[in-house]
Amino acid sequence: MKYFIVVATLVFPFSIYAQTYRNSSQGTNYSGNKAYVVPVVTKEYTIPAASSPTPTYNNNSSKSSNYSVTPTPKSSSSGSSGLYVAPARTANAADYYYDGLKLHEKKDYEGAEACFTKAIALFPQHAEAYYARGSARLFLGAAQASIQDYNQAIAINPKLPGAFFNRGLAKEYAKDFAGAEADFTTAIKETPDDDGAYRNRSIVREAQQNDLGAAADLFRVTQLVPSDGANWRKLGDLYRGQDLDDGALNAYDQAIRIDRKDLEARSGRGQVRHKTGDLKGAIKDFGAVLNQDPENEHALFNRGIALIDAKEYRAAIVDLDALVRLRPDFPEGVAGRAIAKYQSDDKPGGCADMQKAQTLGLAMATDWIKNYCK
Repeated sequence: MKYFIVVATLVFPFSIYAQTYRNSSQGTNYSGNKAYVVPVVTKEYTIPAASSPTPTYNNNSSKSSNYSVTPTPKSSSSGSSGLYVAPARTANAADYYYDGLKLHEKKDYEGAEACFTKAIALFPQHAEAYYARGSARLFLGAAQASIQDYNQAIAINPKLPGAFFNRGLAKEYAKDFAGAEADFTTAIKETPDDDGAYRNRSIVREAQQNDLGAAADLFRVTQLVPSDGANWRKLGDLYRGQDLDDGALNAYDQAIRIDRKDLEARSGRGQVRHKTGDLKGAIKDFGAVLNQDPENEHALFNRGIALIDAKEYRAAIVDLDALVRLRPDFPEGVAGRAIAKYQSDDKPGGCADMQKAQTLGLAMATDWIKNYCK
């Protein structure tokens, strides 16, 4: 579980830095809808005769990241089969390529890599084989080797659909976020309605602390795929991180309309509502999370703090008791309970809890004890 610090004013007579819980799908590790794609050949692939150095292509690509490459078959001069009969040397390359595709589909990436390597050895201008081997290598975690393969595929055929997108994924995996952003930008120019490229460019922009750029890309994704609640929720997270409260609330509203059981969207909206003074709405959102997940630490803590701000101290103690039972080592939870006890006229209990928080390493607890536990 990851924790991020936000400032939350609890109640007179002091303020506390409230440390909130966020699920692992939030933040820079948001996975989006990445897909390492491999060319899908729907027609018999024939490699041209030695006099023709490269294949011809039908460069129409499908929407999003599910690209397909359909090389145009050549007609036989005899007209008997409708397919060009390639020499044995190049036909073997096609066989290896097809075998590699089958193995790739079965997730045997090592076997697929070996087949694509043999195809390339027999036909060095085989752009799709480089492309497909790049995909297999990326699945194997060999990002740099994958990038080199996509470089070769692009050098042979710069218009090979999906090549820039996939190279962007490989660069993202290698943490070359600037390079990945450039490739996703090229992919967007090639296919302006590709939600996958916008989504992944959003990821790498966020990784470079360009949250406004990331939000702009993700907003575009929500226009292309308005029915995907996860995109709206993530957009809400980005807006919330930039203190764009109205945008965040609207995005979370959209996510919740699509999926009323989206706990992360309700939790995010609850935080924005609390921040903007809508304590009733915040308490309701955190309550909705707890109705589905009674031991959700994030919701227990944040509803407890909202209840303190609403001066519902006994209800706050119930939530923070439950949190402390789950996480006795979380000092902010213990400190929150201390405040609730203190404000409900249980000064000894409040001071005892704050001393526990001090023992757990909460720096502000020392001054609070000096001021309120004399």
